[in-house]
Amino acid sequence: MNTMRENVCYKNDTLENQYTFRNKAKQFWRRFSRNKASVVALVILFCIILLGVLAPFIVSYEDVTVKLDATQTLMPPSGEHIFGTDIMGRDMFGRIIHGVRYSVSIGILVAFSIVLIGCVVGMSAAYFGGVWDTLVMRACDIFMCIPGTLFTLTLVMVFGTGFSAMVTALIISGIPGCSIVMRSLVLNIVRQEYIEAAKANGVRPLRMIFKHIAPNAMGPIFLNAAMNISANIMSIAGLGFIGVGIQEPTPEWGTMVSTGLPYILRAPHMVLIPGAFIALVSLSFNLLGDGLADALDPKLKD
Repeated sequence: MNTMRENVCYKNDTLENQYTFRNKAKQFWRRFSRNKASVVALVILFCIILLGVLAPFIVSYEDVTVKLDATQTLMPPSGEHIFGTDIMGRDMFGRIIHGVRYSVSIGILVAFSIVLIGCVVGMSAAYFGGVWDTLVMRACDIFMCIPGTLFTLTLVMVFGTGFSAMVTALIISGIPGCSIVMRSLVLNIVRQEYIEAAKANGVRPLRMIFKHIAPNAMGPIFLNAAMNISANIMSIAGLGFIGVGIQEPTPEWGTMVSTGLPYILRAPHMVLIPGAFIALVSLSFNLLGDGLADALDPKLKD
Protein backbone atom coordinates (compact mmCIF):
# COMPACT_ATOMS: atom_id res chain seq x y z
CA MET A 1 0.00 0.00 0.00
CA ASN A 2 2.81 2.37 0.93
CA THR A 3 4.59 1.51 -2.32
CA MET A 4 1.50 2.45 -4.33
CA ARG A 5 1.27 5.78 -2.51
CA GLU A 6 4.94 6.48 -3.16
CA ASN A 7 4.49 5.72 -6.87
CA VAL A 8 1.48 8.03 -7.07
CA CYS A 9 3.39 10.83 -5.30
CA TYR A 10 6.38 10.32 -7.60
CA LYS A 11 4.18 10.51 -10.71
CA ASN A 12 2.46 13.64 -9.40
CA ASP A 13 5.83 15.30 -8.73
CA THR A 14 7.04 14.36 -12.22
CA LEU A 15 3.92 15.77 -13.87
CA GLU A 16 4.20 18.94 -11.78
CA ASN A 17 7.85 19.38 -12.80
CA GLN A 18 6.99 18.87 -16.47
CA TYR A 19 4.14 21.38 -16.20
CA THR A 20 6.43 23.92 -14.49
CA PHE A 21 9.11 23.46 -17.15
CA ARG A 22 6.60 23.97 -19.98
CA ASN A 23 5.26 27.10 -18.32
CA LYS A 24 8.76 28.53 -17.88
CA ALA A 25 9.63 27.70 -21.50
CA LYS A 26 6.48 29.46 -22.73
CA GLN A 27 7.19 32.44 -20.49
CA PHE A 28 10.77 32.61 -21.78
CA TRP A 29 9.70 32.56 -25.43
CA ARG A 30 6.94 35.12 -24.81
CA ARG A 31 9.46 37.52 -23.30
CA PHE A 32 12.11 36.83 -25.92
CA SER A 33 9.75 37.18 -28.90
CA ARG A 34 8.77 40.70 -27.81
CA ASN A 35 12.20 41.87 -28.92
CA LYS A 36 11.80 41.66 -32.69
CA ALA A 37 15.43 42.58 -33.34
CA SER A 38 16.57 39.62 -31.23
CA VAL A 39 14.25 37.25 -33.11
CA VAL A 40 15.63 38.47 -36.45
CA ALA A 41 19.18 38.06 -35.11
CA LEU A 42 18.37 34.51 -34.00
CA VAL A 43 17.07 33.63 -37.47
CA ILE A 44 20.14 35.15 -39.15
CA LEU A 45 22.53 33.27 -36.86
CA PHE A 46 20.63 30.02 -37.32
CA CYS A 47 20.85 30.31 -41.11
CA ILE A 48 24.57 31.20 -41.07
CA ILE A 49 25.48 28.43 -38.62
CA LEU A 50 23.38 25.94 -40.61
CA LEU A 51 25.32 26.89 -43.75
CA GLY A 52 28.54 26.31 -41.82
CA VAL A 53 27.38 22.84 -40.72
CA LEU A 54 26.31 21.92 -44.26
CA ALA A 55 29.39 23.48 -45.90
CA PRO A 56 31.24 20.16 -46.52
CA PHE A 57 28.17 18.84 -48.34
CA ILE A 58 27.80 21.99 -50.47
CA VAL A 59 31.43 22.35 -51.57
CA SER A 60 34.49 20.35 -50.56
CA TYR A 61 37.10 21.91 -48.30
CA GLU A 62 39.87 21.23 -50.84
CA ASP A 63 38.00 23.18 -53.53
CA VAL A 64 38.05 26.36 -51.43
CA THR A 65 41.59 26.03 -50.03
CA VAL A 66 44.17 24.22 -52.17
CA LYS A 67 42.43 23.81 -55.52
CA LEU A 68 43.39 26.75 -57.75
CA ASP A 69 41.95 27.90 -61.07
CA ALA A 70 43.97 30.56 -62.91
CA THR A 71 41.14 31.08 -65.44
CA GLN A 72 38.65 32.17 -62.73
CA THR A 73 40.66 34.73 -60.75
CA LEU A 74 38.95 37.87 -59.38
CA MET A 75 35.61 37.04 -61.01
CA PRO A 76 32.79 39.35 -59.84
CA PRO A 77 29.61 37.93 -58.29
CA SER A 78 27.58 36.05 -60.90
CA GLY A 79 25.21 33.13 -61.34
CA GLU A 80 28.10 30.68 -61.32
CA HIS A 81 29.88 32.27 -58.34
CA ILE A 82 27.33 34.22 -56.31
CA PHE A 83 30.03 35.89 -54.17
CA GLY A 84 32.65 35.94 -56.94
CA THR A 85 36.14 34.41 -56.76
CA ASP A 86 39.42 35.44 -55.14
CA ILE A 87 42.91 35.97 -56.54
CA MET A 88 43.45 32.18 -56.62
CA GLY A 89 40.22 31.50 -58.47
CA ARG A 90 38.57 29.97 -55.39
CA ASP A 91 34.82 30.38 -54.91
CA MET A 92 34.13 33.07 -52.29
CA PHE A 93 30.76 31.62 -51.26
CA GLY A 94 32.40 28.29 -50.45
CA ARG A 95 35.13 30.02 -48.47
CA ILE A 96 32.60 32.12 -46.55
CA ILE A 97 30.48 29.15 -45.45
CA HIS A 98 33.54 27.07 -44.55
CA GLY A 99 34.81 30.11 -42.63
CA VAL A 100 31.83 29.84 -40.27
CA ARG A 101 33.57 26.86 -38.65
CA TYR A 102 36.53 29.09 -37.81
CA SER A 103 35.29 32.63 -37.26
CA VAL A 104 32.01 31.74 -35.50
CA SER A 105 32.79 28.37 -33.91
CA ILE A 106 36.04 29.59 -32.34
CA GLY A 107 34.27 32.73 -31.11
CA ILE A 108 31.59 30.61 -29.40
CA LEU A 109 34.13 28.16 -27.94
CA VAL A 110 36.28 30.94 -26.51
CA ALA A 111 33.29 32.89 -25.15
CA PHE A 112 31.82 29.95 -23.26
CA SER A 113 35.24 29.06 -21.86
CA ILE A 114 35.68 32.65 -20.67
CA VAL A 115 32.19 32.79 -19.14
CA LEU A 116 32.53 29.40 -17.45
CA ILE A 117 35.89 30.21 -15.84
CA GLY A 118 34.94 33.84 -15.18
CA CYS A 119 31.69 32.82 -13.46
CA VAL A 120 33.48 30.36 -11.17
CA VAL A 121 36.21 32.86 -10.27
CA GLY A 122 33.90 35.88 -9.91
CA MET A 123 31.15 34.08 -7.98
CA SER A 124 33.58 32.44 -5.58
CA ALA A 125 35.39 35.74 -4.96
CA ALA A 126 32.12 37.55 -4.20
CA TYR A 127 30.60 34.79 -2.08
CA PHE A 128 33.61 33.79 0.04
CA GLY A 129 35.35 37.20 0.13
CA GLY A 130 38.41 37.63 2.30
CA VAL A 131 41.90 36.87 1.03
CA TRP A 132 40.61 34.99 -2.03
CA ASP A 133 38.54 37.99 -3.12
CA THR A 134 41.50 40.34 -2.64
CA LEU A 135 43.88 38.11 -4.62
CA VAL A 136 41.41 37.66 -7.49
CA MET A 137 40.61 41.35 -7.77
CA ARG A 138 44.24 42.48 -7.62
CA ALA A 139 45.19 39.98 -10.33
CA CYS A 140 42.26 41.13 -12.50
CA ASP A 141 43.19 44.78 -11.95
CA ILE A 142 46.74 44.11 -13.13
CA PHE A 143 45.56 42.35 -16.28
CA MET A 144 42.91 45.00 -16.98
CA CYS A 145 45.57 47.74 -16.94
CA ILE A 146 46.95 46.28 -20.17
CA PRO A 147 44.91 47.13 -23.32
CA GLY A 148 43.02 44.02 -24.42
CA THR A 149 44.30 43.98 -28.00
CA LEU A 150 47.91 44.48 -26.90
CA PHE A 151 47.56 41.75 -24.26
CA THR A 152 46.12 39.30 -26.80
CA LEU A 153 48.84 40.12 -29.32
CA THR A 154 51.53 39.59 -26.68
CA LEU A 155 50.09 36.19 -25.76
CA VAL A 156 49.87 35.20 -29.43
CA MET A 157 53.52 36.13 -29.83
CA VAL A 158 54.38 34.00 -26.78
CA PHE A 159 52.30 30.96 -27.73
CA GLY A 160 52.83 31.30 -31.48
CA THR A 161 50.37 31.58 -34.36
CA GLY A 162 47.77 28.95 -35.11
CA PHE A 163 44.46 27.67 -33.79
CA SER A 164 45.35 26.46 -30.28
CA ALA A 165 47.64 29.42 -29.54
CA MET A 166 45.00 31.95 -30.59
CA VAL A 167 42.24 30.22 -28.57
CA THR A 168 44.46 30.12 -25.47
CA ALA A 169 45.39 33.79 -25.84
CA LEU A 170 41.77 34.91 -26.27
CA ILE A 171 40.58 32.88 -23.26
CA ILE A 172 43.31 34.20 -20.95
CA SER A 173 42.75 37.80 -22.05
CA GLY A 174 38.97 37.56 -21.57
CA ILE A 175 38.78 35.96 -18.11
CA PRO A 176 39.67 39.06 -15.98
CA GLY A 177 36.90 41.24 -17.41
CA CYS A 178 34.27 38.52 -17.04
CA SER A 179 35.39 37.76 -13.46
CA ILE A 180 35.02 41.42 -12.45
CA VAL A 181 31.52 41.64 -13.96
CA MET A 182 30.38 38.42 -12.25
CA ARG A 183 31.82 39.48 -8.90
CA SER A 184 29.97 42.80 -9.03
CA LEU A 185 26.74 41.06 -10.00
CA VAL A 186 26.97 38.40 -7.28
CA LEU A 187 27.84 41.00 -4.61
CA ASN A 188 24.49 42.68 -5.33
CA ILE A 189 22.66 39.35 -5.15
CA VAL A 190 24.21 38.08 -1.89
CA ARG A 191 23.05 41.25 -0.12
CA GLN A 192 19.41 40.38 -0.77
CA GLU A 193 17.24 39.31 2.18
CA TYR A 194 16.43 35.86 0.81
CA ILE A 195 20.16 35.06 0.57
CA GLU A 196 20.65 36.12 4.19
CA ALA A 197 17.68 33.95 5.18
CA ALA A 198 19.10 30.97 3.30
CA LYS A 199 22.45 31.43 5.07
CA ALA A 200 20.67 31.59 8.43
CA ASN A 201 18.92 28.30 7.62
CA GLY A 202 22.28 26.63 7.06
CA VAL A 203 22.16 26.25 3.27
CA ARG A 204 25.53 24.99 2.03
CA PRO A 205 27.67 27.28 -0.18
CA LEU A 206 27.47 25.13 -3.33
CA ARG A 207 23.70 24.77 -3.03
CA MET A 208 23.44 28.50 -2.36
CA ILE A 209 25.41 29.34 -5.51
CA PHE A 210 23.59 26.95 -7.86
CA LYS A 211 20.10 27.18 -6.34
CA HIS A 212 19.78 30.83 -5.37
CA ILE A 213 22.55 32.91 -6.94
CA ALA A 214 23.13 31.45 -10.41
CA PRO A 215 19.43 31.48 -11.51
CA ASN A 216 19.22 35.20 -10.71
CA ALA A 217 22.38 35.87 -12.69
CA MET A 218 21.40 33.97 -15.85
CA GLY A 219 20.33 37.06 -17.79
CA PRO A 220 23.62 38.95 -17.34
CA ILE A 221 25.56 35.70 -17.87
CA PHE A 222 23.96 35.13 -21.28
CA LEU A 223 24.39 38.79 -22.18
CA ASN A 224 28.06 38.57 -21.22
CA ALA A 225 28.46 35.38 -23.27
CA ALA A 226 26.85 36.94 -26.35
CA MET A 227 28.99 40.07 -26.08
CA ASN A 228 32.08 37.88 -25.64
CA ILE A 229 31.20 35.93 -28.79
CA SER A 230 30.84 39.17 -30.73
CA ALA A 231 34.11 40.56 -29.35
CA ASN A 232 35.93 37.28 -30.04
CA ILE A 233 34.75 37.17 -33.65
CA MET A 234 36.11 40.69 -34.11
CA SER A 235 39.38 39.75 -32.37
CA ILE A 236 39.81 36.61 -34.48
CA ALA A 237 39.19 38.66 -37.62
CA GLY A 238 41.61 41.35 -36.42
CA LEU A 239 44.37 38.83 -35.67
CA GLY A 240 43.83 37.21 -39.06
CA PHE A 241 43.88 40.61 -40.75
CA ILE A 242 47.29 41.56 -39.36
CA GLY A 243 48.70 38.11 -40.10
CA VAL A 244 49.12 36.62 -36.62
CA GLY A 245 45.88 34.62 -36.50
CA ILE A 246 44.76 31.68 -38.59
CA GLN A 247 46.85 31.57 -41.75
CA GLU A 248 46.07 31.02 -45.42
CA PRO A 249 44.73 28.91 -47.08
CA THR A 250 42.32 28.40 -44.15
CA PRO A 251 39.11 30.33 -44.99
CA GLU A 252 38.94 32.55 -41.91
CA TRP A 253 37.02 35.77 -42.56
CA GLY A 254 39.62 38.21 -41.20
CA THR A 255 42.37 36.52 -43.20
CA MET A 256 40.15 36.74 -46.29
CA VAL A 257 39.77 40.51 -45.79
CA SER A 258 43.55 40.85 -45.44
CA THR A 259 44.15 38.78 -48.58
CA GLY A 260 41.67 40.84 -50.59
CA LEU A 261 42.85 44.27 -49.45
CA PRO A 262 45.52 44.70 -52.19
CA TYR A 263 42.83 44.01 -54.81
CA ILE A 264 40.06 46.17 -53.33
CA LEU A 265 39.83 48.42 -56.41
CA ARG A 266 39.79 45.55 -58.91
CA ALA A 267 37.71 43.11 -56.84
CA PRO A 268 35.99 44.90 -53.92
CA HIS A 269 33.90 41.79 -53.20
CA MET A 270 37.02 40.10 -51.77
CA VAL A 271 36.96 42.61 -48.89
CA LEU A 272 33.33 43.70 -48.65
CA ILE A 273 31.71 40.25 -48.44
CA PRO A 274 33.77 38.73 -45.60
CA GLY A 275 33.76 42.12 -43.87
CA ALA A 276 29.96 42.24 -44.11
CA PHE A 277 29.67 38.75 -42.59
CA ILE A 278 31.95 39.73 -39.69
CA ALA A 279 29.82 42.81 -38.97
CA LEU A 280 26.49 40.97 -39.45
CA VAL A 281 27.35 38.06 -37.15
CA SER A 282 28.86 40.31 -34.46
CA LEU A 283 25.79 42.58 -34.46
CA SER A 284 23.44 39.58 -34.42
CA PHE A 285 25.10 38.09 -31.34
CA ASN A 286 24.85 41.43 -29.53
CA LEU A 287 21.14 41.71 -30.34
CA LEU A 288 20.58 38.08 -29.35
CA GLY A 289 22.30 38.71 -26.03
CA ASP A 290 20.01 41.67 -25.30
CA GLY A 291 16.95 39.53 -25.96
CA LEU A 292 18.18 36.65 -23.80
CA ALA A 293 19.07 39.00 -20.94
CA ASP A 294 15.55 40.47 -20.94
CA ALA A 295 13.87 37.06 -21.26
CA LEU A 296 15.86 35.60 -18.35
CA ASP A 297 15.60 38.62 -16.05
CA PRO A 298 13.47 37.51 -13.05
CA LYS A 299 12.66 41.16 -12.23
CA LEU A 300 10.74 41.65 -15.47
CA LYS A 301 7.05 40.79 -15.49
CA ASP A 302 5.01 39.43 -18.39
